[in-house]
Amino acid sequence: QGIASERFRRLLERIGNDEETRGVVLRIDSPGGDALASDLLWRAISQLRREKPVVVSMGEVAASGGYYMAAAADAVFAEATTLTGSIGVVGGKLNLDGLYERIGVRKQVLEWGERAGLYAEERGFEAGERGALRAEMSD
Repeated sequence: QGIASERFRRLLERIGNDEETRGVVLRIDSPGGDALASDLLWRAISQLRREKPVVVSMGEVAASGGYYMAAAADAVFAEATTLTGSIGVVGGKLNLDGLYERIGVRKQVLEWGERAGLYAEERGFEAGERGALRAEMSD
């Protein structure tokens, strides 16, 4: 979470408490960024929405975290040329065991801990590791 996102979160809180402000139009022009900061701002916009109407106007780009924040508004408007959407999360790993064998490389790995080899490229997933990776990506 960056300094700018914390300042913006506090600004939204002040606007929510301002009795003279009847509604808010947010202009979002962002390719996204830090997942935690995006989530905290989504929560701040959601809280503001409980206090007064919130409308989002998307600029040139409202992708990933910018798209996520916009989803908290009562209404969202985008320009015809706005680049928007959520990339999503994709995870996995390479299994290079066959390659290592083919080129004569022998790799020895010492693992310490239950999931120490989760991302080890010299083997495929072991029992339970694929589920652990999915759970990690869901957080």
